[in-house]
Amino acid sequence: MASDVPSGRSIHSFVCLTAILAIGGILQASARESPLATVSEIRSLSRPDAALARPVRLRGVVIWQDSDTRPAFFLHDGRKSIWVDRATALRRGIWAGGDPPASECSVGSMVEIEGVTDAGGYAPCILPVTMKRVGSAPVPQAARFPLERLLSGSEDGQLVELEGVVQNVSPPDTFGDSRILIMVDGHPCRVASEYGSTLDAVRLVDARVVVSGILVPLPNLRAEVAGLRMNIMGAGNLRVVEPPPPDPFSAPRVPLDGLLPFSPDTKPFHRKVTAGVVTFAVPGRFFFLQDGSRSVRVSSEARNVRRGDHVEVAGFIDTSQTLAALTGAIVRHVGKAGEPEPVRVSVETILNPEFRSDFEKVADSDFSGRLVRFQGQLVRLDRDHTDSPPTLLIASGGNVFPASLTEAGAAIPADWVEGATLDLTGVAELDFKEDANTQGSLSISGFRLWLREPSDVVVLAVPSWWTPRRLALALAAVVAVLLLAIAWNLALRHLLWKRGRLLEDVMRRHRDSEIEFEGARQERRRLAGDLHDGLQQLMAGAAYRVEAAAAHLGEMPPAVEAQLTAARRALVRSQNGLREVLWGLQHMEEDSDDFVALLRHAVGTVEHWPQDAVVVGSEGTPFPVSRQVRGSLLLLMQEAVGNAFKHGAAKRVDVSLVYAADHLGLFVSDDGKGFDPAKAPGPREGHFGLESTRLRMKWLGGSLEIRSAHGEGTRILCKVPAARARSGQSNKVEESP
Repeated sequence: MASDVPSGRSIHSFVCLTAILAIGGILQASARESPLATVSEIRSLSRPDAALARPVRLRGVVIWQDSDTRPAFFLHDGRKSIWVDRATALRRGIWAGGDPPASECSVGSMVEIEGVTDAGGYAPCILPVTMKRVGSAPVPQAARFPLERLLSGSEDGQLVELEGVVQNVSPPDTFGDSRILIMVDGHPCRVASEYGSTLDAVRLVDARVVVSGILVPLPNLRAEVAGLRMNIMGAGNLRVVEPPPPDPFSAPRVPLDGLLPFSPDTKPFHRKVTAGVVTFAVPGRFFFLQDGSRSVRVSSEARNVRRGDHVEVAGFIDTSQTLAALTGAIVRHVGKAGEPEPVRVSVETILNPEFRSDFEKVADSDFSGRLVRFQGQLVRLDRDHTDSPPTLLIASGGNVFPASLTEAGAAIPADWVEGATLDLTGVAELDFKEDANTQGSLSISGFRLWLREPSDVVVLAVPSWWTPRRLALALAAVVAVLLLAIAWNLALRHLLWKRGRLLEDVMRRHRDSEIEFEGARQERRRLAGDLHDGLQQLMAGAAYRVEAAAAHLGEMPPAVEAQLTAARRALVRSQNGLREVLWGLQHMEEDSDDFVALLRHAVGTVEHWPQDAVVVGSEGTPFPVSRQVRGSLLLLMQEAVGNAFKHGAAKRVDVSLVYAADHLGLFVSDDGKGFDPAKAPGPREGHFGLESTRLRMKWLGGSLEIRSAHGEGTRILCKVPAARARSGQSNKVEESP
């Protein structure tokens, strides 16, 4: 079965084809213009022009080879040399020469290359496409240039020769490379040796040497020359012209206050030997050496240096510092002298020593590197994480400066709090800046205090807990609480106003309801009286007269007798119907909280219902029922029970009132002959009972369910929501029962 996923071989073929097309495109584009054939032509290109990938066809001799990224190298065409950057060509997919052996471009190999130009990191270079070794040739002689020309960067990539004093040789790294620091006429030159294992540090350090190599100036982030740097291929590029003393401590001895004084005949870049007492030490990095009132910083890899040690050091003067210091120092212990007593001094005195004159800011003594003691106030405590040494920001005499501990993981005392008054002991190291008012002289801009241990910080006074910051926070919290209280008060007042308006509306509606109900009750009483005294009496009289007429007529035609009998029956039915209406109007006036008792009382007053045939019961916990609901359910019960006896020929009717949590239920069931609710006659046939019951339940917002079948009796289930049963609220409908 074929797969849609390309195989590894197809991917490799695609990559190769893409690379070939890209190289072909480059060569085709390059063929349109004549290739550059000399290094001078390439070096004369501007950075934008060099970045255009101009074609190159060049022959020359390899004068330096990078052992890490073979075969990247410097190529000399007989006049100038240039960097051939195969590593970048590989990364960009330009190189098409495979993986040639290192011997193809070893030092002294004559090679032909084709490629394109590139802007490079600092100066133009070549990105090779192909390369071929065509023979061998001698390496050209290195040339000497003035230091100012070397510092200008114009001889980048050229084979040059320098002379200076070796001040440091690092051990070979994991790639076998070493770093050499050579002081050339007061300027440090960093030399990278490809084969560092061939270097003998004992033979080279403090020796004056001549070094031949490729000048590769150290650029900054703007591609500007920031210092001297050189690449060599090992010990063969170094020639010792003045060997170092056999014993480093046989170098000239100088006091601490005479490291770099005026002298008409001096060798400032060779080792110097001095002595003193260690006042502060970070083993493996640096320490401060003090003798009398002078102290200097000594950079050394020695790890057996401790405070109070009396030592001799042989090191080079570090002229990169404002105050002369020692670097690359070898330490020899003389004994244990004990630490000098700290000098009680003010910060103002540290920053403003006494100068010899008003024109030159030169002092006979200063406090840089000396053990001092003074008072200050803790402004802030900085610590990146629990394992890093803490730094204290101290304020004293209107000046702010850092005080640093070098011990990682040191516990911070609890009373080191902001605003605490401290007594501090440590080594002061001055900072300088150029003073424009004194024609370029350097002035003291600040200092750092090196703390030896946490006990160098003595807390004299702890500030009150009510600091200005905490007081401001407390006041802000109080104001916030007050604002919240005011907002809460306003919200309560608004809520109270809304509740008052709502209560007022409810009371008004209740009053209107009471007035409406009282009017309806009075009207019902009047209507019941009028019906009883008027219409019912008239109906009774009419029935009496019909009976009297029938008696006087004696024998009469059958048709007349039938009509009189029908008239009498109609009057009797009308009287019964009117009697039921009067019954409902009378019992709706009952004002009793016991709804079950009211139902039983109402059932007992109906004379034409069979005696004891209606049983009234209840379930649940009774609750007060509004008058509107009571009246409606009374009439509904009357209609249901009357229909059960009248139409269903029932022998027994059960009326049950159910008090539930969410509704009030009235259930009426009988043992009559039943009927089909779907085929029951309605208003069109002159029967309004069921329609009236449905409208009444709709008005109450309740539900009505009728269960009946022929020969199985009838069960009517009425449910009114408890909230409506209690409050008496009803839905407004267009037609009320």
